[in-house]
Amino acid sequence: MRKMKIFGNIVALITPMDESGKIDKYSLKNLIDYHCSNKTNALLITGTTGEFFTLDYEERKQLLLWTLKFNKNRLPIIVGIGSSSTYKAIKIMKQFQQYDISCYLSITPYYICPDQYGVYQHFKTISKHINIPQLIYNNPKRSGCDILPKTIIKLSKINNIIGIKETTYDVNRIKFISDTTNNFSILNGNDDNIFTFMISGGNGVISILSNIASNEVSLLIKLILNKEYQKAKIIFSNLLPLCKILTSIAPNPVPIKWICKKIGLISSDTTRLPLTRLTNNKKNILYNTVLETKLDILNNN
Repeated sequence: MRKMKIFGNIVALITPMDESGKIDKYSLKNLIDYHCSNKTNALLITGTTGEFFTLDYEERKQLLLWTLKFNKNRLPIIVGIGSSSTYKAIKIMKQFQQYDISCYLSITPYYICPDQYGVYQHFKTISKHINIPQLIYNNPKRSGCDILPKTIIKLSKINNIIGIKETTYDVNRIKFISDTTNNFSILNGNDDNIFTFMISGGNGVISILSNIASNEVSLLIKLILNKEYQKAKIIFSNLLPLCKILTSIAPNPVPIKWICKKIGLISSDTTRLPLTRLTNNKKNILYNTVLETKLDILNNN
């Protein structure tokens, strides 16, 4: 079986909620319509930005069903599966296999901090039990567990492990993975590092910023892949202050949710505890940065 390739601008989609904290399906439809009309290459739901950590199984299932309904087969759908238990992850994945999902994004076993053999066996065991392709998610800052390059290379040889979302800033690591793997997607997990990551061998980005700047992120990636680096640098320099503030002014996805509400993409910026809303001072700083960036979406909302 030939491996599928995931590339380009993949949005780490927020999970819109109403004031009571329930998933807001009307805002979800609005978000999906925006991405289907604005050069997004794929949708990732129930990732970190999608607040998987506060959603129970039934909510994840409902979110997926609504996403499938509103998407209407327009974009590939990637589903984030977060669990520190190998067999719990398998159980959840198996329950979703009946749906039209392009692949899973599977994070390293957080909190447990297994050694590299344990990490390898975790993803290998998952691959044996599911028939949907798997993207590995390496986020050592959040999970406390790093997948070292040699382990990634071993995992890349497993047929239905098709790529990795990598959040480290180690350029040599990206180059090594790119040079040593074959038909393996290498996706950036940090918007503030898109340019360096991509020219080091990356294929695309799973982006927070794309929630509100899909056209800009798509163009940036296209230019880099075409080796039009000077044009890409100009776009990236404009986006960089906003990229940085989205994860520094408050925990993700609090800032991006607030912006989405501010510009009319969603009805509420509600998150669930322990995430809390922005102060007025932070809102002003954030919105001024958005205005300075002059995004396409500001002209249409």
